[in-house]
Amino acid sequence: YPPAPRGHSSPFAPLECFVGEVISSAILGVAVFAINDKSNAAPGDVAAPFAVASVVLAINLSWGTLSGSSLNPARDVGPRIFTWLAGYGSEVWTADGNYFWIPLLAPVIGVVAGSALYCIFIENMHPIAPLIPELQDHDGILGQSQEHSVHRDSDGPKQPNTHKPTVSELQSSVHELLGGKARAVTPLPTAC
Repeated sequence: YPPAPRGHSSPFAPLECFVGEVISSAILGVAVFAINDKSNAAPGDVAAPFAVASVVLAINLSWGTLSGSSLNPARDVGPRIFTWLAGYGSEVWTADGNYFWIPLLAPVIGVVAGSALYCIFIENMHPIAPLIPELQDHDGILGQSQEHSVHRDSDGPKQPNTHKPTVSELQSSVHELLGGKARAVTPLPTAC
C-alpha cells in the first residue's frame, strides 16, 4: 500500500503534509551529503549505508505520522499503480483530498533544497587545505593532485610537510584556532 497521511479533517492538511515531506526530504538530502563528504569525518564505505539507514529510520519515526513519510516518489507511485490495477478504481488517485501529488513533488523539491543548502552553507565553507596534515594523502589534499590544489598563502608550489605533529601540538593548534589559550592536557591511560 502507498503511504497515506494521518486521518484529520483540517483544511490545511494537504499543506501540512506537503511541508512535512519537503522538510523531511531536505533533512535526508543534507544528511546524505554530510555522510558522504570526504572533508568531514566520513564514516567510510562500510558504515555509510548504516548511517543513511539510521537517518531514514529517524525521519520515518519522527515525520511518518504526519504524511506517511514517502521520501521517494517511487515509494508512493508503485503501490498506487498496483492498487489501481488490482481493482481499487480511481479512488487510489483521489483519496485523502487528492494526496497522490504530494509524494510525487515534495520529496524532489526537498532533496534539491536540502542538497543546495548543504552545498551553499557547509561544503563551500570547508577550508582549502586541511588543518591536520594527516588528512593529506599521497595524491595531495584529500584526493586532489598537487598541481590542482590551491594554497591561499603561497606564490608557487609548496613543499610537502613531513613533520608529524604530536597530539599535544594538535590540541594546542585547535585551542588557538578556537580563540582559547592552549592548556596542558594529560594523556588518557592506555590499556596496553
